[in-house]
Amino acid sequence: MGHPSTVRIAAAAVLLAAVGSAFVVQKGNRPPQQRCRPGAILGIASVTDRAVHSGAFPTAFSGAAVLFDNRFNCTGGAVLVRRRGQGIYDVKFANNHGNVIVGNVSGNAAGTLGWGRNPDGSFTVYLTQAGTSGLVDSAFVVTLL
Repeated sequence: MGHPSTVRIAAAAVLLAAVGSAFVVQKGNRPPQQRCRPGAILGIASVTDRAVHSGAFPTAFSGAAVLFDNRFNCTGGAVLVRRRGQGIYDVKFANNHGNVIVGNVSGNAAGTLGWGRNPDGSFTVYLTQAGTSGLVDSAFVVTLL
């Protein structure tokens, strides 16, 4: 058997590790974000390529799950999207007052996503891809800050 102080140190280390693990497990059971906070991600809308090219993308706001790969709204409200025209989509995060989005076009070529904020709090996104002229329909993702 080891020296008594070595045994006590080892026992204390095991106890601290167990307590630390219990804290991490308890912390892991909480939702990742308790409320909308400045500096936090306030919303995510990832619109699928399959939905964009289905030929049946809604022209009225919809939160249908088949339109999204991922969606999140820190208020617990709906994430809604609609198509306004070729390469032009509106995204709305219900009851969320975030006012800046960062976005990206998904697809087989590099692209850009421009956006503007509407009086009703929704955002209009404009999609382009390299090798094309004008706006194009493409999968995209926006993050609300």
